[in-house]
Amino acid sequence: DVVHGGSQELVAECRALVSELEGRYAAFANALEHGFPLLRGSVWYSHQQVASAVDYIAPPMKENLKKIHALKEEANMVLLCLEDAFSQEVASPTHQQDMGEVLEKLLPKRLKQYEKGINNAAAA
Repeated sequence: DVVHGGSQELVAECRALVSELEGRYAAFANALEHGFPLLRGSVWYSHQQVASAVDYIAPPMKENLKKIHALKEEANMVLLCLEDAFSQEVASPTHQQDMGEVLEKLLPKRLKQYEKGINNAAAA
């Protein structure tokens, strides 16, 4: 079944996205927590240069960590809804629509971005 196979592919892609975001989050958190060990371990930079670089990049890295965390939470919400919507052998269109409505309520900002993109594409 093409639809069922496509839904499984979508769920797999969403799982891969969640996994990638978890990996990025862990890498950023580790770098921040341990004071950028790769940078500190470089033989090319002095202690003063490393300290200056850490002072410069730590604040944006903290902000990026928050953004990755938020994206990870959103991706997990989408994954849970997808898994639930396609959990049955032949998921009913009504149940899938219900999951769509759940996502609309949980992620209203993303819905607005999607609608804006659709409207811009239609206008072009």
